Amino acid sequence: MVVQIVKYFQGNSVMAEVASATVLEKGFFISYESNKAVVMDLVTDDATFLGICNDDSANGDTDDVEVLLKCEIRVDVVSATYSILQGLKYSAGSATVDYKLVDDGSANTIAFSLEEKTSAVTRLKVLIDVVALGKLAAVSA
Repeated sequence: MVVQIVKYFQGNSVMAEVASATVLEKGFFISYESNKAVVMDLVTDDATFLGICNDDSANGDTDDVEVLLKCEIRVDVVSATYSILQGLKYSAGSATVDYKLVDDGSANTIAFSLEEKTSAVTRLKVLIDVVALGKLAAVSA
């Protein structure tokens, strides 16, 4: 199942140029590589995770797309129990395969659970907050 955008927070998005030969759809996880938006496809892309795509972009179209930096989404997860604000990382998915998140094991975090699930589930409401993650936009006190 595809990512469902439940809620996004006005003013918490950026416009990013799309890499050539990249197809994007609303709900795709976006990595920002070489100053271009591309489809996230590796666990270690957490360091370049830009957010959730809010536009479509056809192959060869390099116009900017809106990427949500902060939003609530429903997404598939690896079957397990989850706690509120539990860190989640990318597990699988691409432009042709459905996205999945999994417990982050204290590394590669890109999202936080917004639900307490004491029985195993395969779909979860999560928070994406790229600025709070402090990876692409490092925050210093």
